[in-house]
Amino acid sequence: MGTVEVVPSHWDDIIKNLNVWKRRDERAPHKPLLLLMVLSRAQRKQTNEFPFADIHAPLQTLLREFGPTRKSYHPEFPFWHLQNDGCWVIADTDALRKRKGKVQVTRKELLSKDAVAHVPEPLWLSLVRNPKLVRRIAQEILDEFWPPSLHQAIADTVGLSLEPVMVTSRRRQRDPRFRRAVVKAYGGCCAVCGFDARIVNTPMGIEAAHIQWHAYDGPDVVSNGVALCSLHHVAFDYGAISIGRDLCVLISKNLTGQASLVEDGLLAYHSQPIRLPRGKIDEPWQGYTRWHRSHVFKGPPRP
Repeated sequence: MGTVEVVPSHWDDIIKNLNVWKRRDERAPHKPLLLLMVLSRAQRKQTNEFPFADIHAPLQTLLREFGPTRKSYHPEFPFWHLQNDGCWVIADTDALRKRKGKVQVTRKELLSKDAVAHVPEPLWLSLVRNPKLVRRIAQEILDEFWPPSLHQAIADTVGLSLEPVMVTSRRRQRDPRFRRAVVKAYGGCCAVCGFDARIVNTPMGIEAAHIQWHAYDGPDVVSNGVALCSLHHVAFDYGAISIGRDLCVLISKNLTGQASLVEDGLLAYHSQPIRLPRGKIDEPWQGYTRWHRSHVFKGPPRP
């Protein structure tokens, strides 16, 4: 006997009520990443069958690249638990051996029993027939879980096209004054490398990065921001660099690349103190930097 298909009235209800694992200021990106894989397949009008054997490796890669650093990654969690959100059906679940005391199965069990899931047909057809709906849902998921600097990289990795689309987001709106306040506090310079280019006294190429991501309830206050050039902003959001307890630059041991460019642009700043804002009250708060090291930084740091 298989699972009874329960079809919500609309994809908006599913995304709005998506039940993700939470612990204080941490949210697991497992289900959002799996849904982005689903949207990609619908956008390309591929089959509505998702064998666990086919998707567990790419999903694990996504978790490793765009989720918090962990000792191990578990693509079996979203594959099993997405059933609770009404948009995912696993065939013949009664044949799968459940772990005692838990409503989930192991990765080994899903692989050995050739577990296959699908999206309920009405929901799937609504995606296949409406490309704008796919792009809008994808954008809402990206807005909810990652900073804008990572959106295109995630979309490219899962094979999604993110053409411009008007999105009415339900998420907390950014304070437009945040960037101006952070850049002003840091004197218009990058806190890592000191880059300071101006056009008629207006800082050029300097951005305000949230330390604790806005998508994870990081507030729009200067002590949760750091002024960075475009290169170091991207590196910060990717987790290639972070800020240590002593307010020095941390560089991930996992960072690799063309030797001279990586050495000059990133490695040269390892263990160097960041350029602090003018006011003590505006310095990065330890709680925000600790969050970044725990949930974004791809540690361990270099020696």
